[in-house]
Amino acid sequence: MTDAPRTRIPTAYLVTMLVAAGLGLLAAFQLTVDEFTVLKNPKAELTCTINPFVECTTNLLSPQGRVFGFPNPLLGVVGWAVVLAIVMGAVAGARYARWFWVATNVGLTAAMVFCIWLMTQTFLVLGRLCTWCLLTWSVTILALVATTALNLSRGVFGSGARPAGRFLLRWSPLVVLLAYLVIALLIQLKFDLIGYYLR
Repeated sequence: MTDAPRTRIPTAYLVTMLVAAGLGLLAAFQLTVDEFTVLKNPKAELTCTINPFVECTTNLLSPQGRVFGFPNPLLGVVGWAVVLAIVMGAVAGARYARWFWVATNVGLTAAMVFCIWLMTQTFLVLGRLCTWCLLTWSVTILALVATTALNLSRGVFGSGARPAGRFLLRWSPLVVLLAYLVIALLIQLKFDLIGYYLR
């Protein structure tokens, strides 16, 4: 099996991941700032407050907002900084080993599982939608689909997975779009934002 992971990484992937990491880091940083703001003043008006259903304070102060004993956004700050460093290294010419790409895929998958859990808590328990969290979910989906497609197509998970990777590469924009549409539908069903603004 050729050492495909050490070959040139497509520019489209690098651009996609730069955008995802940049937006993810922005969301995590802003949530961290909002966390400190709320701790100082629980009644503070945060930048993410749009209406009674879309606001971050409830989520930030909830037990779900600090699953590991510290604010969740700190995970985002560290995680997206790592992704950004990986991408910038690749832009500069670094070629990573197969195990590194597998670890990256596993890390992004774990992040997606955590995001899905947070989505269920948002919709079923907390009843409030956080805009910065929504941005985090969106870029996590984008980064996971892009990285999985890249790794499969380059034989990181074995040469037999290459056809699936090429298929996912071809249809990855549609996969991401469908995921976004599902989230939008869930938001509408739970919060009826369209009805709220049409009243």
